[in-house]
Amino acid sequence: MTNLKTPLEANGLQSLEDVTKNMDYVILDTSSIIFSLSNKRDILMSIRDRFPNSRILVSDGVLGELKKLSSGRSRYAKYAAVAISLLNRYDNVKVAKNSSYVDKWIIREASKLGAVVCSNDIKLKRALKAAGISTISVSRDGSLR
Repeated sequence: MTNLKTPLEANGLQSLEDVTKNMDYVILDTSSIIFSLSNKRDILMSIRDRFPNSRILVSDGVLGELKKLSSGRSRYAKYAAVAISLLNRYDNVKVAKNSSYVDKWIIREASKLGAVVCSNDIKLKRALKAAGISTISVSRDGSLR
């Protein structure tokens, strides 16, 4: 009997499971953090479950966006405050200096590190796709897709 290969294997590409099991970094964008919390989900736990060997990378620009949101009166203020607290609780979250526009930093760092980016920002996801960078987003049920 012939060993049948999936289309991914036949083309020499790795399956998503093979790619993610040795993942080094997952970069988080503000949109995915806020979206997951607004749907009562812990994005950091979801990432840890999906990418067990990864470190989560957040720019200080994202933290700045969260701090600004948390001090405002928008409906996202409470989620931003919870996000800051949550990011401080996990050991595998690394905060990196960012001296440029947050989206540009995310694209540059993801490209340099070969990282996956978790974002629910459509504009950013388009730019990442154009740069050949893998993306995931948070669905309403909290799963990563």
